[in-house]
Amino acid sequence: NLESSKTDMLFEIGDLNRIANKVYDEYKDAAEAVGLQLGIELCETPVSALIDDKLLLQVVKNLVNNAIKYTDQGFVKIVTTIVGTGKQKMASIKVIDSGIGISETKLDQIFEPFRQVSEGAGRKYEGAGLGLTIAKKFVELMAGEISVESREGIGSVFTIDFIYDTKDRFDDDDSEVIGKPKILIVEDDPVGANLMKMYLIRNYYVVICNQGEEALGVLEAEKFDLIIMDINLPGGMNG
Repeated sequence: NLESSKTDMLFEIGDLNRIANKVYDEYKDAAEAVGLQLGIELCETPVSALIDDKLLLQVVKNLVNNAIKYTDQGFVKIVTTIVGTGKQKMASIKVIDSGIGISETKLDQIFEPFRQVSEGAGRKYEGAGLGLTIAKKFVELMAGEISVESREGIGSVFTIDFIYDTKDRFDDDDSEVIGKPKILIVEDDPVGANLMKMYLIRNYYVVICNQGEEALGVLEAEKFDLIIMDINLPGGMNG
């Protein structure tokens, strides 16, 4: 389960479509057993991002398991999308349900430890209430964001967003970044680099390099307004 997952993470470019398919295959029978329809809608192109596959799989499984648990009738659906254009693309995976929903007054509490939608000694749904707290921590470790939209009695939508990334970082449309300040991040730690990129990409054109030598090659091709460089890079060149 999420509590026992190791945090020695392996970051690679992964496809959220593949994660969604795995979770769907694992939970479709469980959903049918309680009279629910588990659906899946996949983006036609790979929804790629820098993630730890096993960790994200655990998080999405937790969200789908919760959705089934808190839905008495109707459906649970897994959806993958790419949102935005150019350098501002986000890779997203959503878990949507027609369950009991969450009141506005409790939306801010659900990621806190030991909090549930249904609380008190007589609550209908049992459990420690740790799953969403740990899911949030794990998503943030992968430099992602998790959010929820919900209406009580209507259902909920949990969304996990990552920066859309491919093995070729320089393959995106540059038309969306004209006029934006340009930042070059030189960092060999993918967690730190992707976290910085996540905060900067909405307002800046951001390029990531893993080593100083690679950065020199990029600088020969284009100019940057700012370089953020690690002070402890492998090789002979660092900040």
